[in-house]
Amino acid sequence: MRGFPSPRAWIKRVVDYRNGFTHHPVVNDAQDVDKMGMVQCNYMLRILLELCFLKSMGMDAATIEALARDCERYRQIRRRFFDSPAPRTP
Repeated sequence: MRGFPSPRAWIKRVVDYRNGFTHHPVVNDAQDVDKMGMVQCNYMLRILLELCFLKSMGMDAATIEALARDCERYRQIRRRFFDSPAPRTP
């Protein structure tokens, strides 16, 4: 989706967060968490799931892309969490 990083670029970051939260042995020893990075991962996964649901409902790729491109909520998410003077990348 235009304006968002490729979901494939986020796989390692998502896996690392998941493993850290699932397998971390002691809460007191937890390292500082990049909260903005976690929020970005959350939105990337949520948007990806929403687009996958549309595909599973039978919509073609062009229709899904048009819906995503024109979606005001996605535009707000992109502006707030992905467009910044120093963009975050995985």
